[in-house]
Amino acid sequence: MPHSFPKLLPLLVGVVGLLAACSPTPERVCAHVIDTSIKSTRDAARAQSKDERAAAIEACVGNLEQDRSALGEEAFERKLACLMEAPDLPSMFACEAPDKAPSPGE
Repeated sequence: MPHSFPKLLPLLVGVVGLLAACSPTPERVCAHVIDTSIKSTRDAARAQSKDERAAAIEACVGNLEQDRSALGEEAFERKLACLMEAPDLPSMFACEAPDKAPSPGE
């Protein structure tokens, strides 16, 4: 007996939610970018206050949201994945070129 759509809807919503949870949030990506840039530069010796960090993350998220509009959702998700996987600044700069950002899983 085939499943009816209303019975499958909760399962589909759960799967979509799970997939969305796997995607890094702009806030999480920005925190990674900031942490990596501090470790990679001479700023590592200077402590960052919570307010400075919050302001930097907020500015970064604003920039990423502009990228979301300019790139489209698929390219934007690839960029976020690329940034999260980048271990250093040169790798992060490579994520800025849309044709250089790897597809998730590559």
